[in-house]
Amino acid sequence: MIIGILHSSAGLSDEKLMEKYRSTGNTWFVGELYQRYSRPVSAMCYSYFRNTEDAEDTAMEIFEVIMVDLKKHEIQNFKPWLHSVVRHYCLRKLDKSRKREANHQEFKKSGDPFMELSSELSLDSMNGEPSPDLIEELKKAIDSLKDDQRTCVELFFIQDKSYQEIADITGYPLMKVKSHIQNGKRNLKIYLESLHG
Repeated sequence: MIIGILHSSAGLSDEKLMEKYRSTGNTWFVGELYQRYSRPVSAMCYSYFRNTEDAEDTAMEIFEVIMVDLKKHEIQNFKPWLHSVVRHYCLRKLDKSRKREANHQEFKKSGDPFMELSSELSLDSMNGEPSPDLIEELKKAIDSLKDDQRTCVELFFIQDKSYQEIADITGYPLMKVKSHIQNGKRNLKIYLESLHG
């Protein structure tokens, strides 16, 4: 019976699917919306990232966001709202990616290559899923830093803040921010290498 109800719901309008999702909480209704719009959303994401894998990953992330937002907001017209969500999400993600790259280049210019962590332990260049053990080691390593170093390292590597933004947030002079980050990263390297012999 439930399958029959869901099957008959496939012909509902976008707005009816949103209404049923809000009233029942059944994610099938969002899944139906996803089936309808996954291709155009992926195509729109591709226009921003020019990379199929990034576009598909972003499209999945957007539908996860939509599942939450549809419960919070009364959406009158799904299609233009979805277009707006995709556009803003992609722009924010691109901006964060560019900021991360700019921060990385800024650090490379001012840092000492000796202080770079290995690719396995690097805070700013992890690709894929880091292991739970590595995450735990990094947390302990960051917690071991002095307060000023820990604050600057977390803002720079985890929150993607620039040197100037960190100076504005903390009140530290710009050169002090750079020094805290460099010294913090060096101390992280020492801490992590001591764990691995």
